Amino acid sequence: MGRVYERAPLVESLVEFGFVEDPTWDWTIPGLLYSKMSARYPERREQRGVTVRLDRTIEKMELSTTDFDTRRLQFVSEDKKSLAQVGPNLLVVNRLAPYPGWGSFRAQVNYVLASYGEVVTSKPLIRSLMLRYINKVSMPKGGNDLESLFNLYPHLPTDRELTQFLCRNELAYPEDSAVVAITMASDGPSIVLDIQFSSHRDAFDFGEADSIMNAGHMRVAEMFEACITDTLRDSFGGAGQ
Repeated sequence: MGRVYERAPLVESLVEFGFVEDPTWDWTIPGLLYSKMSARYPERREQRGVTVRLDRTIEKMELSTTDFDTRRLQFVSEDKKSLAQVGPNLLVVNRLAPYPGWGSFRAQVNYVLASYGEVVTSKPLIRSLMLRYINKVSMPKGGNDLESLFNLYPHLPTDRELTQFLCRNELAYPEDSAVVAITMASDGPSIVLDIQFSSHRDAFDFGEADSIMNAGHMRVAEMFEACITDTLRDSFGGAGQ
């Protein structure tokens, strides 16, 4: 993120672009994109899913699934660490650990976005940009003292042992037309710290995406550093910019 650690807890970073609906979009576009990027992303996969919907009324709340076409094509690098995903009005760029640094990941995202802009019939406007960093911190053996490691943790009015938890906080950044969400959860002997910058606007073009993405990275990096203590920071080793 902002600082560089020898043992960084980052397991995945991703940027997701949501586009204004384009009636000319069809499934020839992923094929054209693959042809353009196959030297960097030689493996092609298909991913399907279902839509999960929560219907809430005054009387009741129901969870339902729909066999809706949420198909995406995934393009995967030879080392399986970098991915590009494309679907209707959607483009996602993922990087798995080890994280190569913001400069390298930013260049990867800009390459995929520019390539997408070259293969679509008409370059669409972007309506949303989401930057997400998922960290997984291994807790020390024989202890689960969250207070010594994190500045953000669940505080409960009991001395009972906390066996598992999930908490989420959202902070408004109106100057960025964005929200930063911090999700913290237990995962066996580890703690997941998931920080997400989401910017939703009426519409913006490809030329504005990099500056918004870079602002998002600054917000995420600041929030990560704010959430951890010096004790945890020191355990990652190293540090510089």
